[in-house]
Amino acid sequence: QFLYFIGPSMPRTPAELEATVDFKLQVASSLPQPLSQADRVALTDTHRGMYRDGTPLLHVRDAVIAQKSKLDAFDDAAYHHVRDRIFPLAHSGVSDRRARFSNRAGHKLNQAMTQLGMWDAVTVLRRGQPASSHRTEAAEAPTCGAEDPENVVRRRSVTFVDICGGPGAFSQALFQTAPKKVKVRGFGLTLMDRHVGADAGWYPQLTKRRDFAVSFGVDGRGDIYNPANVECFCSLANGGGDAGAA
Repeated sequence: QFLYFIGPSMPRTPAELEATVDFKLQVASSLPQPLSQADRVALTDTHRGMYRDGTPLLHVRDAVIAQKSKLDAFDDAAYHHVRDRIFPLAHSGVSDRRARFSNRAGHKLNQAMTQLGMWDAVTVLRRGQPASSHRTEAAEAPTCGAEDPENVVRRRSVTFVDICGGPGAFSQALFQTAPKKVKVRGFGLTLMDRHVGADAGWYPQLTKRRDFAVSFGVDGRGDIYNPANVECFCSLANGGGDAGAA
């Protein structure tokens, strides 16, 4: 059974309901130039009103959220065991430990990186970069509420930043799929839920790593709409003078 929506601003078929905006992915040695106002494409949001009061899917959404919330009472290990039995093709429960992620976002990023040959491209870029000579600047860089990862050699290593990335499946994918000879370190910035605590923003597997640093900015909240948080986070991530950052 399918739900069909009639109206100028509602999707009419399941295919339209699943439609998303396509964005081209590419690997480049430098950042693209910022888009001018003339280059910006106007996007029409046709699904925003789908869950407002009085719309057909409002009660469905609330029921789904209530059902998902019941899973919070289960132990993580038990939850992952059952999920892996039900969805074995997700790879999180098979012998390939390099593809073990905590949610589907990690698998999606892994698929995109595989299609693009991202790590091959990163390896080529690293070979063409000079060794780091910015240790003095690194020592003076602000900490932004995070300790710089200590167990990764800065020289010719690769740094990534995970912005609004909590709880961290993208970071897990980068760490677990990186070639053995590539030294990887990461920095994470995400909004902190004051009712839950700082550690709840990221998976414990990430916060326990010495090559991953969590920052909540100068205001301690991780709000990316605070320019000071973003500037401080950039200074922290760029302080190492690594061969490349993505």
